[in-house]
Amino acid sequence: MMPPHRLLVSLFLSVIAVLPLPAQTEQPDLEYQHLEVEQDGKTAKLDLCIFDPKKIKLRVMDNMNHLGLPRVQKLAYAMSKGNYVAGVNGGFYEVAAFTPRGLQVSNGGRTGEFESDTWIKGVVQVQDGELSIFHRDDFQDSDAITQLLQSGPWLIYQGEIPKQGLGKDRYHARTFICEGRDGRFLIGMCDSATLLGIAEILQSDAVREHLDIVNALNLDGGPSTGFWMRAPGHGLINTPEISTVQNYIGLYR
Repeated sequence: MMPPHRLLVSLFLSVIAVLPLPAQTEQPDLEYQHLEVEQDGKTAKLDLCIFDPKKIKLRVMDNMNHLGLPRVQKLAYAMSKGNYVAGVNGGFYEVAAFTPRGLQVSNGGRTGEFESDTWIKGVVQVQDGELSIFHRDDFQDSDAITQLLQSGPWLIYQGEIPKQGLGKDRYHARTFICEGRDGRFLIGMCDSATLLGIAEILQSDAVREHLDIVNALNLDGGPSTGFWMRAPGHGLINTPEISTVQNYIGLYR
């Protein structure tokens, strides 16, 4: 006969074996968040599109036609022409020439030259179907790169706000792309913030509740800032840019 203490242990282990495991919450592949964050006596309003890059793909959209003129005037029109679920304005550009700053790759087609010694230190890239954002010093060219743009400055790099290069005196609309620790990304805009201010907001608990950001790259801002999204449960969100920009970032399934 089994001793009582061994019988109890055996029964306990049997109960554990048949208990169901706690259900894991599955993150949606596309999520919209509108946040209002108090900072320095002002209220910053953010629109964020959080997405799973394994299910939602990113495209750099070149807005210059063969004549050197804009294909479309607004982000919303560019988004309406395809199966896009969200989009923002993209990287910086030369206004007079209407050409991108740095290298731009759109569906494999290349425009501009890679900038390796300016304040544009970040790269947004899709290679072999995989999205990444990284420092330009780590760039390795390849024919497998289908989407790419350069931008800057870094707002958060490897989990830290850079100690130099982010001012706190000029308030403008801001656009950004971020990478989370869990593999998800976000594109988003803020209606008014300084560069250092938006970096601090992106590291705040208000944002971390939805995505813990490890890398955040500033995109073109001010009058170029625009945000468009077919937001699940919220309908169409559209904050149009003022300027006609040279490129967009579009998300699609």
